[in-house]
Amino acid sequence: MTGADIDVEVLGTDPWQARSLLATAYRRGRLLLAGDAAHQNPPWGGHGFNTGVGDAVNLGWKLAAVLRGWAPVELLDTYETERRPVAADTIRIASENARTVSTDLASAALMGDSESFAVALPAAAEMVQRTKRIEFHCLGLVLGYGYGSRAASQTSDSSDYRPVAAAGNRLPHHWLAPGDSLYDHLGSGFAVLGAASATAQLVAAASRRGVSVRCLGPGLVDVAGRYGEDVVLVRPDTTEVTHTVSTDGPAKGMTFSMRRRADSPVAEGAPLVVALPGGTYTSVYFDVPGQSLLDSAETLGIPVIAVDRPGYLGSTKVSVEAGGSVILRNAEVLDHLIGELWDSYGAGRPGVVIIGHSIGGAVTTAIAARRPAWPLLGIAVSGCLVRVPKESGAAWAALPDLEYVELPGPVKDFVMYGPDWTHTTAMPDAGHAADAPVPKAELLDITGAWVERMPRVAAEVRVPVHSRQGEFDHLWISDDAQVAEFRSAFAKAPWVDARLVPNAGHCIDFHIAARAFQLEQLAFALEAALHAKRPADSPASPAAVPA
Repeated sequence: MTGADIDVEVLGTDPWQARSLLATAYRRGRLLLAGDAAHQNPPWGGHGFNTGVGDAVNLGWKLAAVLRGWAPVELLDTYETERRPVAADTIRIASENARTVSTDLASAALMGDSESFAVALPAAAEMVQRTKRIEFHCLGLVLGYGYGSRAASQTSDSSDYRPVAAAGNRLPHHWLAPGDSLYDHLGSGFAVLGAASATAQLVAAASRRGVSVRCLGPGLVDVAGRYGEDVVLVRPDTTEVTHTVSTDGPAKGMTFSMRRRADSPVAEGAPLVVALPGGTYTSVYFDVPGQSLLDSAETLGIPVIAVDRPGYLGSTKVSVEAGGSVILRNAEVLDHLIGELWDSYGAGRPGVVIIGHSIGGAVTTAIAARRPAWPLLGIAVSGCLVRVPKESGAAWAALPDLEYVELPGPVKDFVMYGPDWTHTTAMPDAGHAADAPVPKAELLDITGAWVERMPRVAAEVRVPVHSRQGEFDHLWISDDAQVAEFRSAFAKAPWVDARLVPNAGHCIDFHIAARAFQLEQLAFALEAALHAKRPADSPASPAAVPA
């Protein structure tokens, strides 16, 4: 503490050394290095995480291209040629930032009276600007690099960033309208900007190789005027998009991160599906390789948007009044968000079906009970029944009084999975890609107030309901009696299809049973969409209504 004499007892020390290290190679056969394994730099400037994330997004789509068979394995060699120079520049600048530290900038005169301070300030300010400017003004380093010989310079000294449209450069950002970013239209694969007549040959060639390309026509952006080319091809260096709610309502101004297959063909009559993950999971839950709902839906031509609920990944947190319900608050803002998603992506679709897992299933039920203004066709929930074991609520309440709780891997492996024979050898490890800290308020709500509230909320649902519960679910009491009680709670739903899933735990999506389970959910979505088209004066006979 400055200006006070404090007795300090040193209880322990942890030696640390700033490192400037760069691997000589990023790839040897099947072994690839990324993040701190490939490069380390001093922390001044805070560039270590940025550089690691840049590695991941560069390598991710290339690995997918090779594994899916439309790119040769040599594509992986470009990972090093593109990313290693970026790491080298980052190490160089971070090392320069480290040459001047806070003690070098200290001056006794700055601690003197006002007159001494005024005299010393100009020299101190000049030294700070001269030695530390690039540490805090570094957009050129973070955004201004390019890949390949055709990339154009976008920075003078790594501090400034002047976007330039050139092959190998980041696509310059463009706001199409308030809250509507061009980036949000690019999707998760390749995107091509330009008139159909100019892009047809490229798209046809990509299709022959099994490469999905999303076409963005001239009505979205003036390609020639803005980028100086008739056609612009954008690489899939990201799989996530964001949406900022712009209309008036409870979610106005909130941003949500999400995942979708924006460039995939859509089957006639398919609804728009919105998927909400449970507690401790991001939207990656629905997109784990080999277990992916998005992949299953893509083969059927069903569009799915997996949304990170509030407070997860890039989605804005929600505030909840004292004594309020975080689950009901989630439902309120997600109702608003889905309305905007419907306006943006629902053209030609009959309506929306929500798939919700665990706490996401409770939120899904609460959304349906609100009877939203947009066309909700049905809900499919899993990992969410009627009652939890008595010890569950007390266990969560006993956790530290923190806003977020991060469950250790072994704990998640126990509570989320069935016996080892119910999942592949890739799981549970692969499933940890979706892990995230969970708001403690969610754990307390789902095991406490929600259990009491659920029958009243379910009674307000007026759309078809699909429910599946893993046989080996450790978080809910899971037996036929609980399934029957759950089914009876939705007394006003047109039909409720509920049962236990054998050979699966809480996260059915992460088990061998996932494929059949996901196909059932998607079949329900198609059936709910078809049911919604039935004329009101032609009610279905009892025998025709699903059990």
